[in-house]
Amino acid sequence: MDQTTRQQWQDWITREIGGSAALTAGPAFGGPKFTQIAQQTFNLPSQAFVWPFLCFAAVLASVAAGITTTMYKTQDLGARLVKAEASQGVLEGVEVLLEFGQVPVADAIKLYQQAIAEIPFIPEQAPAAR
Repeated sequence: MDQTTRQQWQDWITREIGGSAALTAGPAFGGPKFTQIAQQTFNLPSQAFVWPFLCFAAVLASVAAGITTTMYKTQDLGARLVKAEASQGVLEGVEVLLEFGQVPVADAIKLYQQAIAEIPFIPEQAPAAR
């Protein structure tokens, strides 16, 4: 997972939490004028429906933020990204050592296997044709 995808997860979580807060803070700060605007915006039959509507929307946003946060943390994306980048650096180093004949092939294989063992969450792929 690249840095862009990680940032997208974090942005999603932030939007959901912010949306939940905005839905509950709007009436508190805006008062009757806010509820009137919300009634007109969402075509609600009366202002009495505004509070239940906003509370339900806030609950949905909170639940979405909670689920997204749990998914993000469960996958431990940050730690995986760090491990993958570190392994990439090790593998590039092994490649350079091989190209310049600085390490025997048998030792390079051991270094490769050690680096790959650190990232079991990345599926092994056939090498690209050169």
